Amino acid sequence: MEAMNKKKCMNILHFNSLLDGGAAVASRRLHEKLLQCDVASSFAHHPFIGDTGNPTYRPMFSKRKKFSSIFYWELLAKILRPRMPSPFAYLYKRPEHFELFSFPVSPLETSLDPAGLHADIICLNWIANWIDYPCFFGSIPDSFPIVWTLHDMNPFTGGCHYAWECKKYKTGCHSCFQLNEKRGPRDISFRFSKIKQSALAGQNMHVVANSRWLEEQARESIVLGSAKSFRTIHLGLNTEQFKPKDKNLCRTLLDIPETAFVICFGAESINNKRKGFALLKEALARVHSTYPVYCLLFGCRQSAAISDFVPHKSVGPLASIDLQTLVYSAADIFVIPSIYEAFGLTSLEAMACGVPSVGFDTGGIPDMITPFENGLLAAPGDVQDLAEKIIYMIKHPEERRNMAHNARETVVQRFTDDIQARKYIELFGTLLAGGM
Repeated sequence: MEAMNKKKCMNILHFNSLLDGGAAVASRRLHEKLLQCDVASSFAHHPFIGDTGNPTYRPMFSKRKKFSSIFYWELLAKILRPRMPSPFAYLYKRPEHFELFSFPVSPLETSLDPAGLHADIICLNWIANWIDYPCFFGSIPDSFPIVWTLHDMNPFTGGCHYAWECKKYKTGCHSCFQLNEKRGPRDISFRFSKIKQSALAGQNMHVVANSRWLEEQARESIVLGSAKSFRTIHLGLNTEQFKPKDKNLCRTLLDIPETAFVICFGAESINNKRKGFALLKEALARVHSTYPVYCLLFGCRQSAAISDFVPHKSVGPLASIDLQTLVYSAADIFVIPSIYEAFGLTSLEAMACGVPSVGFDTGGIPDMITPFENGLLAAPGDVQDLAEKIIYMIKHPEERRNMAHNARETVVQRFTDDIQARKYIELFGTLLAGGM
């Protein structure tokens, strides 16, 4: 009874810029699971992306600053320091294969009135392109508890969302190789890193990573150097929703040959180098030269041709869990060829549907995949090794069936939304009791 009373006393306000995308899906699932657990929870998001119609979702910060940090900087560059490039100048014709580079300043007035929030804890998620760090964190009292769930590296870098091989976030970003030729010792990665470090200093900040790898990177960063605690809480799934369906029926509905060896892959963009689609294509070309395979793609809106000779189907974005489980269940294996990946939610979803995964031994992927138990891991970025792991799955059907069973059991035992919610509720309770 005491534990239940504590839960009912909690009032959690989540912040996430968007309502769709991987981080949004994960944070919305947590928000809605907390509501099911009798925790008062609400979800704040960018005001210009629509409204769900659900009263627990709150568009916030529609008011624009009279002089935003970005435009003030532009003005300063033109009037006081003509040689200082505009922040936007560093992004023009930057290397195409890199992802988003986000500013920690915003034209929106993102200050808070903690007394009017009706919240005991602020739970941050993916807040890029929305929150103005100086404005937002400057309005929060130092004692107010903040839990920041990391979905990528952006909260502690100078702007990138994945640092690739760069380790400058440990000592202070500068001369960022993800910017154009204007980069240098005092470029925007340097300035943004300083802005973040200053804004977060002194906050009652508690960092949650969704994988052990991401926690390790966060602990080593200079921007999060003043955080009070770090921990890993893995993402969780509702295993009554994500569960296996009849494989033959799924293939019939998708018009896929029942006897094909089906490899599933999902990504929002096939042009995102980090997601490894080019590596998958190369690996499948090597596999298909000896073993016929069929590739099932989802998520990407672009035309996703594997090759002229590997049969494939692209079903585009999947709008519901029913469609997701239909696609996953049609596959023999799921391949996650990401070069860097904070966690890999699609792989976990496939495993919940009884589909073993093959991926590179990088980032958060090893948190889910135990080699020869529920999937296989290839050496990071090694196309030949990835091809060999796929071939192993083709040549060993009995072992693959055992891995499929174990994949489902792994999720049921370690990665449910109940487990995830319980760990967050324990953290929230400790913070409210003043235990950290």
